[in-house]
Amino acid sequence: MDAKIQALFDEFSQYYSNLVEERGRIPRVISGVSASGDQFIFILDGLRLDHNERRKLVIQALKEEAAIIYAYGSLVGAYDEDEDQVNEELSISVGNSSTYIAGEWAVHAKRMSKIG
Repeated sequence: MDAKIQALFDEFSQYYSNLVEERGRIPRVISGVSASGDQFIFILDGLRLDHNERRKLVIQALKEEAAIIYAYGSLVGAYDEDEDQVNEELSISVGNSSTYIAGEWAVHAKRMSKIG
């Protein structure tokens, strides 16, 4: 397996873990490494894009940055009314034109109610 892909996967996973600890939620993010070795990160939260528009944006960003390796975090979330719990699952894909690694992990958080 490509060591650079594994290193970016590990780094990206840690990046998300830190974000969850700081913010308590999982944002949608794309990252990559250009041919010159520069890393870039774009946080896509707040953009009201459907699946196809978001996919086109990701592809365009990778082209503009001349990415040789990419990392993409895609959020899937669901609210369980019975448990009053939000279950967010993160799917991370990291790769290049011929190889990729994918992993998933979840964050569970109790919903907080307003008082008064």
